[in-house]
Amino acid sequence: MAIDSVRAKLYEARSALSEMRDEEQKAAGETRYDHRLNAFLGAARSVDYRLRCECPNTYPDWRKRWNDQHPAEDGLLVLINSKRAEDVHKRGSGRTVKAKEIKVGTGTYSDKGGKVGSSGSPKTLMGVDTSASVFKHEYFFDDSPATEACEQGLAILEKMVAQFEADTSP
Repeated sequence: MAIDSVRAKLYEARSALSEMRDEEQKAAGETRYDHRLNAFLGAARSVDYRLRCECPNTYPDWRKRWNDQHPAEDGLLVLINSKRAEDVHKRGSGRTVKAKEIKVGTGTYSDKGGKVGSSGSPKTLMGVDTSASVFKHEYFFDDSPATEACEQGLAILEKMVAQFEADTSP
């Protein structure tokens, strides 16, 4: 069935989003957030492409009507599509990164990325702060958290595909 390839792309986007959430939890170790974001953007964009290819007689007109009825939702899908285009054509999705400092002090910090240890003399003995910090990255599209925007976009795509199926099923 034609819609199966669309569901496969939704599944890919869902998987990439789950991995993006995991990557956001890492302060220690290497992050692969950008790889996961790239996979999400590609899969999410492919949903529309697949529908256009698999259902050329019904989807384009249906989508125009859907866009007219859901301008805010379409706006978010346009943002996600533009980030995918930036990623492919401009070597990066245009996302920004902010670093959130986590003070480790003298001790250990661990998360999904690994473990960081710090040892040293207390500040009162040394007269200097020798404690360590790790930095957890936060990713944004403009001022919006990127993962949150992707999560909302995926929810919209899933509802849109379900509505298309309901409207076009015999």
